[in-house]
Formats: sequence, C-alpha cells, structure tokens
Amino acid sequence: MKKTNMLKFLWFALLPSLVLAETRPCTMRQEAVYVDVRPDRVVICADNKEIADSELSNSENEFEKFIQDLERVHDFRYPVLVLRPGSERLQRTLLEMIRKYNVDLGIEPWEAERPVSREELIKNSEMAIGLEAGSSSDEEYESMLQLDALPLPTPLEAKTEGKKPVYFECRNNRLFSISMEQSTEAVPQAEGYSFDSPSNESDEMWFGSQLAKLDPQANYVFFLVRPDSLGIFRKARQLTWYKNLESRCELLDESGPLPVVSRIHPPIPDEPSK
Repeated sequence: MKKTNMLKFLWFALLPSLVLAETRPCTMRQEAVYVDVRPDRVVICADNKEIADSELSNSENEFEKFIQDLERVHDFRYPVLVLRPGSERLQRTLLEMIRKYNVDLGIEPWEAERPVSREELIKNSEMAIGLEAGSSSDEEYESMLQLDALPLPTPLEAKTEGKKPVYFECRNNRLFSISMEQSTEAVPQAEGYSFDSPSNESDEMWFGSQLAKLDPQANYVFFLVRPDSLGIFRKARQLTWYKNLESRCELLDESGPLPVVSRIHPPIPDEPSK
C-alpha cells in the first residue's frame, strides 16, 4: 500500500507540469487510442479491428473513417501509432492520412513481439513517472497496475509551426547528432553516446548539454529511431519531457539511409485541410 501511494504521488506530481506547461511534450488530458502498426496491416486495438495495407488506398477506407471519428472528439481522444519493426513504409502512409485532419498524434516505436497491453504500457511509462527503465521489481509493477483510474502520460508529436527541428539518430542503442542539411546518407560509424538514467543526465553531460541549448518555444527534437535502439530512444525522449521540449520521431529500418529532410519535416499549414 505504501508503494502504491508513492506511485500515486509521483503520478500527480507530474500532472501539473503537463497541464500547465505552454508546450506539451506529452499528455495526460486526452485518451490515447492505440493503433498497432505492423508491416502489412494496422490493428485498432480498442476493438481489434484489422485493416490491410492494401485497403488504405481506397477512398473512405476504414482507417480514414476511424480518424474522422477521432476528429469529432479531438479535445478528448487522439491516435497513438505503435510502430513495429518493418512498418516504416506503412507509417508514412498513415502519417500522410492523419495530418489531413485536426487531431493530435502520438508515436510509440515498439518491439516486434511485445503485446500492446496496459501492463506493457505502464512498464513503458515508468520512466515518465521517475522510475529508471528496467529497475522496477515485480511488486512495483503490481502496484502500478492497481492505478487503473489514473491516466498514463502518453506521447504527443510536436507542433512544428515556427519551430526548428534538432535531429538525433538512435542507432546501436546510442545517440548521434545529425545535420540533415549536410547529408541524407547513413551516418558513418562513430562511438555515439549513451546514458543510464535520465535523472542523472545533467546539463554538463553531452545529451543534457544538447538539450540545454534549446528553447522550447523555438525548437523541437526529432528522433530517427532504428529498431535496435528503442531503449536509448525512450530514455532520451523522457529527458526531453523533463526539459519541457516537444519532440517527433520516425521509425527507420535497421540500416538504410536517413530520410531526406523535405519528407520528414514537411511544411504544416496553420489550419488542417478538410
């Protein structure tokens, strides 16, 4: 009981910063509607509805209807794409469709065989409530599962209008700073950077110092994520949340070239097109 009360305290301690912040790196105000994105299909998790990728080219397909329904309640609900390895092509199709509508969006790169369940989402959110990744005991997870009435902090893709992206590639479970203007090829092998705990990554350390240079009103962080680097991505994203910096991410394949900047950072109109 004592441990559960402490977890509730941590959860509510995070809530004011998410509700009152001028920027919104994540949210606890809207209900996330999870979409499991696999290489050849999407699954709307709430009702286990499968939609084959071949159907997405049809006018008024089921996924587009799903997004239209969310647009009607966009203040309260929004889609979160759970991206599996191999879904890189399909994610781009879905993003193009979603961004035609007035809905928020979350992206959650995910392991190939990991279920999308509340238990796994809580484990994934433990970093967002101040517990180190992988350090919680079975008893702590059991306590966290008792918090059914409390919302999970869930990711929000950055609102990019008027902001400049700062790119990091997550590869070999390490971070690499990327200048998209200089090259669209895969970054040459280098040592990269990793860290154990976001709470210990000070402004004097490399990634902490990179974030400390950024203005939340003028910049957002763009993570380019390889499937072997979900661990470092989650820790890095958590630190951006702590710094009140918005972020975006894109799941890449294991070893292909980086995407061209014009595709990953398209201009966004002031008002969504109808």
